[in-house]
This record gives sequence, structure tokens and C-alpha cells, in this order.
Amino acid sequence: MSDPLTLKNDIDYMKALAQDGGRRPIINGGSLFWAGITFGAASLIHYGFWTEVIPMPNPWFSAVNWLGAGLIYAVLAVLSIRGSIKKYGHGGSMNVAIGNIWSGIGFAIFVIAMCLIVAGTHLEQMEATMSMLAPAILVLYGLGWWIVSAISGQGWLKFVCFGAFLGAAGTSFMAGEPEQFLAYAACLILFATVPGLVIMLQAKKV
Repeated sequence: MSDPLTLKNDIDYMKALAQDGGRRPIINGGSLFWAGITFGAASLIHYGFWTEVIPMPNPWFSAVNWLGAGLIYAVLAVLSIRGSIKKYGHGGSMNVAIGNIWSGIGFAIFVIAMCLIVAGTHLEQMEATMSMLAPAILVLYGLGWWIVSAISGQGWLKFVCFGAFLGAAGTSFMAGEPEQFLAYAACLILFATVPGLVIMLQAKKV
């Protein structure tokens, strides 16, 4: 049974976040914007490799593609976050919480990817296991948007959440097909880049 004092403190903390969200803009839109751009581009390149539209002299080029996207994103995300902090400050408790949410989701994506690689190698079914990476990532994006919507008071982000969940279902249905990567790229633009851009524009108006 929960300690009543602990429960009260949790409720007070959530109220403080909601009140803070009503006064402050979300300032981490840039990191979501660049996530959609970089990983969406990597998804398109992967589609090109799979369909042989883009020559792939060595199978390792596929891994290099995603690793390169991750490194480019890391640089762009850090620059974006530093720029936002310089312009808006740390943004209060709400933005600290939102930053931690997306950081946790980023680590979760990395761990899931590693688990799928290990499982695919062990089962000798790499293509089958990796086809579930895009749906898993979209589910995590949907979860992230749901929480951000709740603590920021921005209800429109719930629609982004539901869109990401629908995208997860759609990309699952396309598992094993190269077109899955086209759909995944589109989902990243719709559910990361576009809302990230909207959040950045909102911050500039405040």
C-alpha cells in the first residue's frame, strides 16, 4: 500500500508540472525535429539498399548507414538543446521532465535495437527480428507524446500519440517488405519532425 505522504508529494509534483506547462513553452522541439530528419533519411537510404536502387558494395554499409545517422543526430540534438538553453534557459521543471522522458526513450530504443540484433543473430532470422524495430520505436514515440501532452497541457499532442500508434500497427503489417522503410520514414516525419517544428515555432512566439 502506498505511503499517503509519498502519494501526496507525487500528486503535488504532477500539479506543479501542469501549472508550469501552462506558463512555459516546450523548448526541446529541435531534438525531435532532427530525429525525424536524420533517421527518416537513413530509412530511405536503407530502402534504396534493399531495392538495389542505391549500390551497396558491402553488407556492412547498412549498419554504417544507421550508425552514421545516429552520430549525426547526436551532434544536431546537442547543438539544438544548447541553443534552446542559451535562448530560453532550462525551461523550468516541466522541460527538465520532458528532456528526461525523451532521453529515457532514446536509451530504450538503443536497448531494444541491441536485443533484436542479438535475437536475430541467435535465431538466424535477422531480417524478421529487425522488421519489428520500426513498430517498437513508433510505440515508444507515441508513449512519449502521451506523457508530454499530459504534463505540458498541450492536448494536440495526443493526436500525434495516436498517429504514432497507428503508424506502429501499419509498419507491423508491412514487416519483411522494403516498403516498410518508406512508411517508417513517413511516420518519422509526421510524428517527430512536424510536431518538433510546431513546438519550435510555439516557443518563438512566447
